[in-house]
Amino acid sequence: MFDRVSSRALTADPVAPVALHDRWLVPVLIAQVLGQLGAKHPLHQRLLQVLQKPAVAQQVLGPLAALQQFIEHALVDLLLCHRPRCPVVSAWTGTPYTENPTLSEGLAHLARTGWYTQVHIRSEAADKLRTLIGARDRLIKLRIDLESHVRGVLKTFGIRLEPVKTAKHRANFREQLEAAGESDPMLGLLAECFAPAHRTLCVATKAIEDELHAIAKESALARRLMTVPGVGVLVALGFIATIDDASRFKKSSDVGAFLGLTPRRYQSGETDRSGRISKCGSGPMRTLLFEAATSLISHVRRFSPLKSWAVRLVARRGYKKAAVATARKIAVILHCIWTDGTEFEWTSKEAKA
Repeated sequence: MFDRVSSRALTADPVAPVALHDRWLVPVLIAQVLGQLGAKHPLHQRLLQVLQKPAVAQQVLGPLAALQQFIEHALVDLLLCHRPRCPVVSAWTGTPYTENPTLSEGLAHLARTGWYTQVHIRSEAADKLRTLIGARDRLIKLRIDLESHVRGVLKTFGIRLEPVKTAKHRANFREQLEAAGESDPMLGLLAECFAPAHRTLCVATKAIEDELHAIAKESALARRLMTVPGVGVLVALGFIATIDDASRFKKSSDVGAFLGLTPRRYQSGETDRSGRISKCGSGPMRTLLFEAATSLISHVRRFSPLKSWAVRLVARRGYKKAAVATARKIAVILHCIWTDGTEFEWTSKEAKA
């Protein structure tokens, strides 16, 4: 009856919190808090003001993440209700589905009576971990853009840079840039401006990577997840941050659908066909799982039942489709390892034991 997962909540950037600008969300949050606070509480009047005028919610309470932290510190159980479908609102308000005060009042009644679906809210630790992974990805993209721009400019003057070595924060790129700058004053100015920026990006990326490695080293769960072939620090920590609570899923196979790695299904009358993957959920996590799958198929030398299955699938359906299917399978295996407290079994004998 209710939308279980909000598309905005699944695709939102982990760095930027979602603002309380929707009228339908405000009464649901406030009704939960008012039920726990007394009339003499200093925040009671402020919350009543927001309930009466949802338009001022953003100025009074700020972003959703801040409200979530306030409720957690106040030891209040926060249950968010996603946007209900038209018949439910019509049954309560007697009006069509519109963004109006009557709708807000109806949703406040929904929150009071408990007629809604409970939705998981990521913990603060998961948000911090997602922020670190997202910051590393952004720094790498900035570095790639800078290197590509410099290569394009130098190519105009007949200078082609050699492949960049990763040692010493990719210092080989800056050395080639400085050598090219000695041939012309304009190129020298280019090297003088871009070389420090490139060095700063490389150092910042390495600092974040060191922090992620330290977190993974201290986490027993992350070390167990990294026993899966193709899964490294980023995939393990990204999976932990995205799932946050493994008990949310009754079956491990539901994780593939949650991450958008299962095909869409279209059914109408006698028509029944499967399309491409749904791509719902976290896009960055899908990317990490796809990279883990390609690493398993192409780079991992030691064979296992998982790699054998993936290689056979490549021969039967093609590399890309097999990589997507392997990514879904890796996600399911990671969830099983998380819930069972086990490690990856490389042979069939270990699995049976």
